[in-house]
Amino acid sequence: MVLLVLGEGGVVRVQVVGLALVEGLVRGRGGSVAAAAAPEGGARLEVRWPAAS
Repeated sequence: MVLLVLGEGGVVRVQVVGLALVEGLVRGRGGSVAAAAAPEGGARLEVRWPAAS
């Protein structure tokens, strides 16, 4: 997974993170991760993050 991170001074950094790591972080905070084949080819990854309370 590629993450675009907004850093200091508005600089965007690109970070590549393994899917297993992403899944652990997201699920550990009450979210979910799902992957499926995309209709147009390739893969679709859906990450759901709970709303802040």
